[in-house]
Amino acid sequence: MEDKKEDSEIEIRQDQEIQEAEEQTENKLPLVDLKFKERRKEERKVLSPARLVRTLIYYDEDLVVEKWVSVVDISRHGMKIIIDIPLKLADSVKIQFYTSKDPVETEGRIAWCKELIKGSGLYAAGLDLAKLSQENFETINNFLMNFAPFEERKAVRVKKPFLVELKTQNEVKKFYTYAVDLSITGMRIINDFELPTEEIILIKAILAGNETGYIKAKVVWQETKSFGVVIGINFIEAEKEDIEKIKEFIYSS
Repeated sequence: MEDKKEDSEIEIRQDQEIQEAEEQTENKLPLVDLKFKERRKEERKVLSPARLVRTLIYYDEDLVVEKWVSVVDISRHGMKIIIDIPLKLADSVKIQFYTSKDPVETEGRIAWCKELIKGSGLYAAGLDLAKLSQENFETINNFLMNFAPFEERKAVRVKKPFLVELKTQNEVKKFYTYAVDLSITGMRIINDFELPTEEIILIKAILAGNETGYIKAKVVWQETKSFGVVIGINFIEAEKEDIEKIKEFIYSS
């Protein structure tokens, strides 16, 4: 009960911090029009679990952000996302959402951005999509409502994406990806590139502000789909306390 209470408190704090970020950032942005404020009053559809979509944000020719983002709510003229890097505020960007091989493209702006929990490496951001056509909105909305890259199965599954950090043993290189399926014996992830299959990798899971140590793991299969590379990973060796953290996260989701 205490764990569930703590998780609820974290979610409440996150919602409060996101709301504060929206309000504070709006006050700092120049030329905030009344139409945008009216759009904020539109009904927002909260997505539970959050949905993943590959997204490209073009600030200019030299600055393009390409990431898998978690969409946590959407309205007719905007969406709230979770991303693993801070986004620079901008009044005009080109945004592409890969709902199929041909992306949906629109102009928009990055209205606000704030780190969810200090040191977590996860950021909440608000996208103003005022110029998104009704047709493209319906395409994105249908994709988010129906996209299920993994079949249902009887094993206990995490119902929301979370951040993981991986590195190979031969390189000290680290990178981030989203995992959407987790058990105490392994995980399945959607990634934008393949992982090495001939060596042991190290995984650190960042679970709602709490993180494990590095867990020895191995890629057992991977398959390229239209939306990315689906990768199956088995855990080989993990500390007991790390397994407990994973179990707590699974059953509190």
